[in-house]
Amino acid sequence: MSFDTNGIAMTSIGITDGASSMAIQEDGKIVVAGGTYLPTGSGSFALVRYHPDGSLDTSFSADGKTIVDFGASEGASCLAIQSDGKILVGGYSYSNTGSTFALSRHNPNGKIDSTFHHDGKVSTSFGHYIDAVSAIALQDDGKILVAGDSGDGINESFSLARYFSDGELDTSFGNGGLVMTSIGYSAGISELVIQPDGKIVAAGVSYDPFISDTAPPSPAAVARYFPDGSLDPTFANGGIATVFIGLEAGASSVALQTDGKIVVGGDFSSFYGI
Repeated sequence: MSFDTNGIAMTSIGITDGASSMAIQEDGKIVVAGGTYLPTGSGSFALVRYHPDGSLDTSFSADGKTIVDFGASEGASCLAIQSDGKILVGGYSYSNTGSTFALSRHNPNGKIDSTFHHDGKVSTSFGHYIDAVSAIALQDDGKILVAGDSGDGINESFSLARYFSDGELDTSFGNGGLVMTSIGYSAGISELVIQPDGKIVAAGVSYDPFISDTAPPSPAAVARYFPDGSLDPTFANGGIATVFIGLEAGASSVALQTDGKIVVGGDFSSFYGI
């Protein structure tokens, strides 16, 4: 089967569009999430679905495309498909007061799911200027775990939030449904995975300019949490592992082996700033 005749599918939504995450449904259809910059001057979540051959699935939101507006300027960075076919999209919603965690849920036909937090959308603030979602994981009990970073734009922390399946914060998790973990001077989560025992593994980047006088090393960072959001002290150093490879390193993906070992992938540089 050829994919959109030349192996490339391009879809225009607004003035400028970009894809950041993709998932494949059980029926082979391809769901892509990202952001679009509209003529109104703001950004929005963008969601597109394709047939396995790369053609737009026009049964999805009437034309294959869905735009979600939180009332500010938004961008999506990740998505997950629930076992019932509903689609979760995560990212940020930014206004002049800063950004918040942003999450929307869609029915299998692409339309917004109004049973999710009353209008299909939820925004969550950690009380900082910058809050942004980078990863979504679904628990077996239906709870939704999202992760990213929170801070003032310079000092960032690993940040996680957990919601019930209806979009309401699960206040039994961390502090009122939220968890923040400082690692070095600044850090952020790129990806997360849930172990069979319910423990949560988050991987990302860290930065600490005070480690070296010559060049500030940036280690890859991994943290493991108990299901209640508290750090697991049996993991590495008090629940946190940092890995130095060259001067700059970042973890962008994490996976579990069948023997329980954790595999982390990313990038590194031998020269700071390159």
